[in-house]
Amino acid sequence: MLTWNVYMEDFNARCIKVFNIFNHFAFHEDCRKVARKYKDDREKFVEEIRHSLMYFFWSKCEYEIIISSWPPDRKGFENKKVDIYEQVMLNWPLFAEYVWQNRKELARRTKSTFTSKSVEDAPDPRELLGRHHAMQEAARRLAREEKG
Repeated sequence: MLTWNVYMEDFNARCIKVFNIFNHFAFHEDCRKVARKYKDDREKFVEEIRHSLMYFFWSKCEYEIIISSWPPDRKGFENKKVDIYEQVMLNWPLFAEYVWQNRKELARRTKSTFTSKSVEDAPDPRELLGRHHAMQEAARRLAREEKG
């Protein structure tokens, strides 16, 4: 699998983590389509990949981090907000070459790349919905018991 790591915030863990942008399903799928469409035209291929990168990662708060000095709060130092798009663009020529050289692998990838189980092993959606409704009902009962 292709790998291009960047920094991003994990809001749930409240920390900065390393994130492989090719693990973003929609971005990966878009790149796969571009790789299939422009397999012989490097300029169009690279431009479309840049557009996909912008669409999915540019100026979106969930993909932005703040870079600060150490120690923090130094006078006269401005913090810098950086998104994933800007991190990739810092090494754009290398990234473009990397993706171009691996376009055949990228084009071969399928949606199953991101699933740990096969479709046959997946639970029946009706069963999941039933569990969801049962949990909602249990929460309502518990709330009523606490009130009264």
